[in-house]
Amino acid sequence: MLKIVSLQNKALNHPWFGLITEIKIQSAIEEEEKIDPKILEKLKSYKSVHLFKKAILNVLVKMLKPKETNKFASAFNRLDKDQTGVITFKEFSAALKKSDKKLTNDHAKSIIKELDFANNSKINYSEFMSACIDLEEVLKDEDRTQALFNQFDTNGSGFITSKDIKKALGSMGRKISSSEIDDVMLRY
Repeated sequence: MLKIVSLQNKALNHPWFGLITEIKIQSAIEEEEKIDPKILEKLKSYKSVHLFKKAILNVLVKMLKPKETNKFASAFNRLDKDQTGVITFKEFSAALKKSDKKLTNDHAKSIIKELDFANNSKINYSEFMSACIDLEEVLKDEDRTQALFNQFDTNGSGFITSKDIKKALGSMGRKISSSEIDDVMLRY
């Protein structure tokens, strides 16, 4: 019996078993570095979202409860390798390529440009969440919807005017032209 145990230990300590363990660990790390396919689709489909809608989404994200953002928060944190609170082009591009070999640096630049409400060529937490959340689900909460409306009804009139939009976006550090405001008023 002692001889069998000794042989088992010898076999388990063989470098070949260490290689298998190393391969499994490496595979798990690579899988974790990929972007969840559903989240990747949301990020890719966040194209041509109007500036005003981006502003609304950025405000709305800050109103969410942790249980509403947990899945996306962990995805964000996995992408933010250096834990600076923003996903850089380098971090995003690397994860994008691991997730889909057909996606290039140009795809990464394009997605970042679409998400980048702060105009800093990075993806911050709110921008990431804005693309990921289910807007219809989030807006089912009437109190939240009213609070969101109040953020843009800056004069408390019960209506959102072009002046309100300009003031609200200005408080977020975004300038909006008169033609863009006219476009918002026509759209919404």
